[in-house]
Amino acid sequence: FPYEKILKKYLNSDAYGIAYTFTGPGNLSNTANPTLYLVRGEKYRFDNRSGEHPFRIQITEGTNGTAYNDGVTNNRGGNNTNILFDVPFNSPSTLYYQCTMHSSMQGTIIINDKKNEEDIADLSSIVLISIV
Repeated sequence: FPYEKILKKYLNSDAYGIAYTFTGPGNLSNTANPTLYLVRGEKYRFDNRSGEHPFRIQITEGTNGTAYNDGVTNNRGGNNTNILFDVPFNSPSTLYYQCTMHSSMQGTIIINDKKNEEDIADLSSIVLISIV
């Protein structure tokens, strides 16, 4: 992913370690276990800075849910791990995220399509985003 367009989200736990919080595009700051909206064909990087809370993308809910690994690198990554998600065009419309150790740290991921052909054509462009 070094030279491609990546939407970066920082992943943390709340002060009590019972919910995930995210920062990054979408005004997610300080919202406990927000619903995430991702787009097919886009690449996302979740920087897990939540302490010892493994973050997994799943097709079913719960701590024993079934992992969704298509396009995912480092699924179930713990603290200081970057989870990369290159959302496939054939991905389900609804996925879930889950701390595999704590049932309260979970949420929904809604996968949307690009809105028009011009947007889809943009996927082939390479954009370098410097993240400090």
